[in-house]
Amino acid sequence: AEHPAKTQIDADPLSVVPARLYGDDAAYQKKRSALVLTWSSLLNLLPSMESRFVITVLPLISAVEATKQHIYKIIAWSFEQMLRGVFPTCDHTGTPWPKTSWRSRLAGAQGNSHVC
Repeated sequence: AEHPAKTQIDADPLSVVPARLYGDDAAYQKKRSALVLTWSSLLNLLPSMESRFVITVLPLISAVEATKQHIYKIIAWSFEQMLRGVFPTCDHTGTPWPKTSWRSRLAGAQGNSHVC
């Protein structure tokens, strides 16, 4: 399958920021671990730990596979929205934002950069 941003990258390579996702299990409280998901730009010059943005930390003791799959789908949706460069009008399920929410006020606003 082709990368979802290939057309945009080919048309205007300066309109996107190459990004990487990183996931790892991190130990805590001796015998427990959590899935830590982060993202960062491939263009930064900072050390890895100073340039990662935390997406989520999921304690694995309470996680089921379906939970992880939902999280991955939401992350994919979020990156698709960043690639579009427009603040979404609805959440990842297609539900419109509540009319009085800050998200509703931003819905449809054009961004000035993209991440893929």
